[in-house]
Amino acid sequence: MKDAARREVIVANLIRDAVSLGKELLEERQTQNDLLATKTEVDSIRRRLPNWLLRKKVREKGSG
Repeated sequence: MKDAARREVIVANLIRDAVSLGKELLEERQTQNDLLATKTEVDSIRRRLPNWLLRKKVREKGSG
């Protein structure tokens, strides 16, 4: 009887750990998706800026 109860506790702990890891993976994936969306947005804005402005910003950044 004690062995069965012990196994139940072990299984419950394993399930809890698996659920916790699953949540962490989902959060990580969401963070990666958010970063990708932000990068895509920045790239889109950058494509709409005139070239002379982009070159000016690069020069200012390089001289600082």
